[in-house]
Amino acid sequence: MSSLTGQVSRTRASAAQWLKAHSYMSKPARDALAQLTPALLTELAKSDATTLAIAGPPGSGKSTLARLLAHLLTASGKTTTVLSLDDYYFSHSQRMQLAQDLHPLLQTRGVPGTHDWDALLHDFDCLRTGQIHGLLLPVFNKSVDDVEPRSRWRPVEAGPDYLIVEGWCIGAPAQAGPELEEAVNELESDEDPLTTWRQYVNRCLALYYSSLRQRVGQFWYLSVPDWDCVIDWRWQQEQELPRPLLASREETRRFLATFERIIRHMQATSRHWADCRLETDSSHCLHTDLHTGLHYGMPSGAT
Repeated sequence: MSSLTGQVSRTRASAAQWLKAHSYMSKPARDALAQLTPALLTELAKSDATTLAIAGPPGSGKSTLARLLAHLLTASGKTTTVLSLDDYYFSHSQRMQLAQDLHPLLQTRGVPGTHDWDALLHDFDCLRTGQIHGLLLPVFNKSVDDVEPRSRWRPVEAGPDYLIVEGWCIGAPAQAGPELEEAVNELESDEDPLTTWRQYVNRCLALYYSSLRQRVGQFWYLSVPDWDCVIDWRWQQEQELPRPLLASREETRRFLATFERIIRHMQATSRHWADCRLETDSSHCLHTDLHTGLHYGMPSGAT
């Protein structure tokens, strides 16, 4: 028992040290995640999964969680690679072409259909099968809203024991057709009155879901308290960029309007498709109730 307690303590200390050096989270949020980390690693080990998908609204902390898990797994001797959906956005010129050919809203990166999904699956399969010779992983620069030149892409040095893919919408099933008919915000009602954009995005989400379900062993979801938190946290992220593209919280709200439908859908349905649901409170702290098994929840009384 003392050996196990010591291992848990060391894991928490290592997580806290890494978070302090590599995240913008507040100290309470870092402490909450460090406290939770041993339980998450235990659940991953119990599942026998070597592929993990982490989803959650923009700013929820999924990228930080993915990188933290990769650091701890690597420190334990397990080679780990993280793929970020954000690095697989189509280039600016490709999205402009999509906007011209299909719908103007597709020029805005974010929703399914604005990613080079075939490239992500190709890289995912190469990593899982060890076919990594010459493999370069793309890098997307949000500050300029475009793909970096190939000279700045990431080389892969070894096939991973663990592969983590993180992205805001991965793992969620598509909506049923009738659910697309009623607009969820002004952007949809004003700019997509015929539901053309909604239907295209939903078909792409269905493709993301079906192809990843064949490949990934565990799906985790970071839930958020409300829509205002999504806007606030994404605006905070924007201000941390070297060259922010969004100038205000209002611009951030407008940018996120294209995400809103799927985020609300994921919030409402994640207990049905996520193997592990983590609750983030308004202070950006993750909480867990181990009595709920893999579907973690906030402590009694939390909102």
